[in-house]
Amino acid sequence: MIEGVFGVLATFFVTGADMVEAPGAALRLVAAGHDLGSHTYSHRQMILRSQAFCRSEVERTDECGIKADPRSAPLSR
Repeated sequence: MIEGVFGVLATFFVTGADMVEAPGAALRLVAAGHDLGSHTYSHRQMILRSQAFCRSEVERTDECGIKADPRSAPLSR
């Protein structure tokens, strides 16, 4: 982990799909003191998509992030 080498903490922007596929990775990041941010659920292009699609991408990822870190702020990239 990054803090083992440099002694710093970071914010990692991850996709919801990655958190579902490898939930342990997100939990390890949080346990090490890092923060999680949303990189949408599927990382598909958001341009020219419906409002419902965009909302779903963000909300689904936020739900995954809250499971990994209930104290997380809703950060998006």
